[in-house]
Amino acid sequence: MTYQCIKCKTTWVNGGESDLYSHGLCKDCARILLIPTIRRKQLREGNFDCFGKASSYCDQRLCKYKLVCLNNS
Repeated sequence: MTYQCIKCKTTWVNGGESDLYSHGLCKDCARILLIPTIRRKQLREGNFDCFGKASSYCDQRLCKYKLVCLNNS
């Protein structure tokens, strides 16, 4: 199936080629839209509200979002 991001209009194929289109958010747009929510959760958990700010190192050992944040930087 072919997908198209409703925000940036990027298209991508998941699986085999198809004439069918589905809409949603691409990985980058979804991440950008989720940043404020994740940062609020980080504060409630006692961590810094830093999701998406690190480039390759994070010293927040107990943060649930550390691996996702660093993998997408």
